[in-house]
Amino acid sequence: MVKVQRNNYFETLSLCSLKDFELIVKTDNQITYPDPCDLGRHCGIYEEPRETTRKIAPNFVEMRLNRGEALCCGGGGVRRAFFKNSIKMARKRLAGVEEVGAEVLLTECNSCVHHFNNAKLRAQKFQIYTTIQFLKQLLEQTGEISRVGVE
Repeated sequence: MVKVQRNNYFETLSLCSLKDFELIVKTDNQITYPDPCDLGRHCGIYEEPRETTRKIAPNFVEMRLNRGEALCCGGGGVRRAFFKNSIKMARKRLAGVEEVGAEVLLTECNSCVHHFNNAKLRAQKFQIYTTIQFLKQLLEQTGEISRVGVE
């Protein structure tokens, strides 16, 4: 029997004592995190993304439906088979972002980022990123990106 170890960068950061790790950038933006299906319900990873997010965003706000109760964005197989339904699912999820007054939605699923951006209405002013994209933007804004050598 082959034993497979699953690891993503949140688990890796957690193994490196994330609680004692200080990120060099922070934001005052109000940020929320909708749990992606694969990372959350399928892998059981809920706290690591929140720990990272709270390190950069003290104004983290939890969506009403979160962790195991989180709704699917509709971006996976649903989008391919039932496009109109998938847009409705994403818009319902995005309404939750507005409900908590978040300015930024962070997620770890590239499919969610793509689908949320497609479903987002013009009147919705919040931004949508993966955590890594957002961290890179913060580093660029502060000029720290050249210091850490990220390209």
